[in-house]
Amino acid sequence: MDFSSAQGRLIASIFGAVAEIERELIRARTYAGLKYARERGRVGGKPKGLSADAKKKAKEAYELRLNGLTVEQVLLATGIKSKKTLYKYIRYEAERLGMEKD
Repeated sequence: MDFSSAQGRLIASIFGAVAEIERELIRARTYAGLKYARERGRVGGKPKGLSADAKKKAKEAYELRLNGLTVEQVLLATGIKSKKTLYKYIRYEAERLGMEKD
C-alpha cells in the first residue's frame, strides 16, 4: 500500500476506524459478560488474603523468628520458598496480632 497518496491514506483511515469499532465491541461484550456473571454471584480475580495453610506457616514463621532463628533457618524450618514470602507472612502475622490486642 502506498500511504503517501490520498487513496492509501483513506484506506488506512478506514482500517483504523474498523479496528477501533471492533475493539469497542469487544470491550462492551466483556463488560456485559462480567455484569451478567456478577448478577449470578460469580466474582473473578485472585482470592484476597492468605490460605489456611499459609496462615499456619505465617504463625509458625513469626514464632520461629521471635525465638531468634535467622531468616535462612526459618525458611528451612517452614518450607517457605522465598524471603519475600517469609517477610509477607511475618508482616501478616504481626498485623493480625496487633489487631487482636486492640
